[in-house]
Formats: sequence, C-alpha cells, structure tokens
Amino acid sequence: MPTCEPASMKHTLRHKTISGLGWSAFSQITRQAASLAVFLILARLLGPGAYGLVGMVAIFTGFGTLFVELGLGAGLVQRKEVKEEHINTVFWVNIAMGAILAGLMALFAPLIARLYSQPELTAIAQVSSLAFIFGALGTVQDALLSREMRFGVLAKIEMASTALSGLLGVVMALQGFGVWSLVGQTLSHSIIRTLGLWRSSNWRPRGRFRLTVISDFAGFSGNLFGYSLFNYWVRNADNLLIGKFIGSEALGLYSRAYQLMVLPVFQLSGVANTVMFPVLSTVQHDLARVRSIYLRSISIIHLIAAPIYAGLFVVADAFVAAVLGERWLAMVPILRILCTVGFFQPIGNSTGWLYTALGRTDIMFKWGILMGVMHVAGFFIGMRWGVLGVAWSYCIIGWLFWYPGWTIAGRVAGLSFTKMLVPLMPASLCATAMGVIVWVVGLYLKPTMPVGAVLTIQVLSGAALYGGLVMMLRLKAWQEVLTLAMERLRPAQDPLQVPSQSSVTIRPLEADE
Repeated sequence: MPTCEPASMKHTLRHKTISGLGWSAFSQITRQAASLAVFLILARLLGPGAYGLVGMVAIFTGFGTLFVELGLGAGLVQRKEVKEEHINTVFWVNIAMGAILAGLMALFAPLIARLYSQPELTAIAQVSSLAFIFGALGTVQDALLSREMRFGVLAKIEMASTALSGLLGVVMALQGFGVWSLVGQTLSHSIIRTLGLWRSSNWRPRGRFRLTVISDFAGFSGNLFGYSLFNYWVRNADNLLIGKFIGSEALGLYSRAYQLMVLPVFQLSGVANTVMFPVLSTVQHDLARVRSIYLRSISIIHLIAAPIYAGLFVVADAFVAAVLGERWLAMVPILRILCTVGFFQPIGNSTGWLYTALGRTDIMFKWGILMGVMHVAGFFIGMRWGVLGVAWSYCIIGWLFWYPGWTIAGRVAGLSFTKMLVPLMPASLCATAMGVIVWVVGLYLKPTMPVGAVLTIQVLSGAALYGGLVMMLRLKAWQEVLTLAMERLRPAQDPLQVPSQSSVTIRPLEADE
C-alpha cells in the first residue's frame, strides 16, 4: 500500500521538481547554445581530422571515467539513508580509482597510438588522463548536491564550466594550437566543474574510511556499473571500428553527425535526468506517483524532441552547408540515417529513470547485455558498406529493439507499451506533418538562393507550423508545459524550501519531503 504523505510534503516535492526542471532547462539550453557556438567555430578552424584524433582518445578516457565513479555516486542519491562513513568511503575509493586510471592511461598511451597508427595520440592521451583525477575529486560533492535537490547550484556550475572551457578552446585554436585546443577545452571543463562543486558543497572528507560499507551499495551500484561499463563499449564500438579500419577523417564525420543527432537527446535528457532520478527515488514507494510523473515527463520531452528530429532530417543538407561549411557535406547522409532512430531516442533513454529510481538496475544490466551484443554484431556487419553501413546498422537495431526495450522497462513500474506510446502520438503526428510541409517548401525555393536563406526560411516555417498545430489542437503535453511555466514563475509560498547553503547533516531523502 502506498505511503500516505501530508499535502504539504507533496507540495514541497512538486515545488522542488518544478524549480529543478526550470534551473536544469535553463542550464541545458545555455550550455548547449554555448557548446554549439564553440563547436561551430572550432569545426571551421580545425576540421574533421582534429575531432577524429580526439575522438580516438575519448573512447578510452570515457571508459576510464566509469571506473572512477563505479556507480557509487548514484548509490548515494538513490539510497534512502546514508551515513558519514558511506560518504567518506565513496570519496576515497573514487580518488584512488582516479589516480590509478590516470597512471594506467599515461602508461598505455603509446599502445593507443600504435592501435590507430597515429603517433601524436601518445601525448594527447597522457595529458587527457589528468581528467580522471579532477573528475574523481568532484563525484561525492555532485551526488550530495543532487541528493539535496540543489539544482540551481548544479546548473550554475555546469554553465560556468562549459562557457569558460569553451572560451579557452577557441582562444587556443585562434593561437594555432590545433588539436590541443580540444584537449585544453575538455581538461579545463573538468577542472572548473570540480572547483565549482567544492565551493558549493559544505561537505569535506574527514578521514573515516571503511571499505566494508561499500557492500551496502553492492546490489544497486554493482549492477549500474556493470550496465554502464558494457553499454559504454557498445556505444563506442562504432567509433572504434571506424577509427581503426576507415580512418580519422571518416570518424570525424561520423562522430560529429552522431553528436548532432544526440544533441537534442542530451539537451532534453540532461534537463530531466538531473531532476527526475532524485525525484523518482524520493517517491519510489508510491508506484502510482512514479507512473504519473514519468508519463507526463516523457510526453513533454517528446513534444520538444519530435519536431527537432523531423526538421533536422529534412534540412540536413542546408544545415550542414550553411553552419559547418562545405568540408562537412559528406556527413549529410549519415546525419539523416541517425535522425530516423533519434526520433524516439530521448524517450528510450528515459527508461533508465525507472530502473535506477526503483532499484532494478539488475534488469537494466541484463537487458543492456542483450542490446549490446546485437549492436556490436550489427556494427561488424555494417562495416562492409563503410561508414554509411555502420550508421544503418545503428538505425536498424534501434528500431528492432524499440518495442521490447520500452516494454521491459515499463513493467518495472506497471506500465504497458501502449500506455507509454499513446501520450506521444499527437506530437509525433504534428512533427511528421511539419516535416513533410517543410520539405515541400524547400522544393519551391529557388536553387540560386543562398543556402543560409534557404535554411532560415525552412526553419522558421517549420517552427511556425508546428507551434500552430500544437496550440490549435491543444495537445495535453503543451498544456502541461504552460502549467509548469506558470508555477515556475509564481512566487513560492513554501516554508520548506531548500536553503541556499546546505548543511552537512545527512538524513533520509524523505526527511524534508
């Protein structure tokens, strides 16, 4: 039976959720706008080759990052009650893993360079390994700020680190540092973010270390780490194969197309992930509330994501030519293929909320293994047709496993595939109609028009059409957006708001809910 909660507590959680979504949305939009601006500048200054080199090293640094965290930070957020010894132990374990991984990365850097036959990767990998240490230093502070739902603080830290590191990357590129501009941007982001986390969190390590308490996180964190570890190599197998067998130029094109495709995913999922994991963890005892919050959240995400993917598919050629330049035109067919599977990818990613918030990372791990094996097999088959074959394999596997992926995750919270799909159909139909009309508009534009003008006309007409359809049909997700916006702007009358400066007292999540 669900636990009864006073209305004031539910109001507090709702207020924190809305406030958190507002901050997270503002942060994500600001960060992605800054990241896109930096990317557009650096893409013209450096070209695909530099991104390909960094992408080769990023495969290994990203993998190492999983070992630094080990799923323990998420365990601190999800666990109903944590003690001081839990926090101290997680902190020192993360520091030890960060130092070990930095040393291993520096030691094996020549092997990475030999793998790709790119001698310059040795120095790039060795310098990039420092990010392991700086990342480990901020893991616990990040988890505690999330647990305390101080989303505004986290948003400001993310915005500052993205803007400052991007500025450094551009300055270095203008000064002729080449590929090292991207290395400097990545490393400085980690340093600035960690400094911000320490400045904002009152918690400091006190030296109490008991390795035995890690067993308290073993079930949740162990499965989450296993899933993340396996899933990481699945998600990077395409980059690894392209970089090894096709080359850095092809990897630069593919990786940039992939990142453009997942940009809306990161924008929307990034907004929601920061907030929804701690929120759903708080109400995990009440499945009815979990289902309600989840369905409303994914309908809003899809309302925004669907027109982006439909529109990007249609205007891909004009977008790449106008924004990135002619050197990147070869990525247009890759981008279009990836957009077809990206249409529902933000929702697919959100199923992780259910697994983690409800403590069923064991199911997520098993499903991830099956999906991973199929994806890697598809990449090997697709390699026969080059980089386009890899893109097609990613698309086909994604659509084949769409239904079972949603169904298995939905069962954790008592949701059927139909209940998850129905709220998304109105936005899907509106986005599809918009895409068709924007494509027709493009056919009637004169081929002599500047490509920038063509892109502007198509984007503005698509936005106007989609917005008109959504408001005319009064989609429920749109009404939810308006309600949340009004509540976010309304002055809070909540006496239990989160204080601007958190105390170091660790208590069950529901204690102030």
